[in-house]
Amino acid sequence: MYVRDEFEDAAAMGFHLGTTAAAHFPQLLAIATPGPFFFLGDVPAEMKQATEQMQLGGEFATHTAGFDR
Repeated sequence: MYVRDEFEDAAAMGFHLGTTAAAHFPQLLAIATPGPFFFLGDVPAEMKQATEQMQLGGEFATHTAGFDR
């Protein structure tokens, strides 16, 4: 299973993690073993800490994909 969520900014991601994702995460764990969660883009330090506390196995990269000019 592959899940991809895209957010406008860190506040939107924080809202999602605290509400929508939190609500369905227990059901997801009942049917799947989570792998690492990849966060691409600028993620504030407090969001990184939150993912560590949630034990999401977060991997962070400021570059989203491909090449820059």
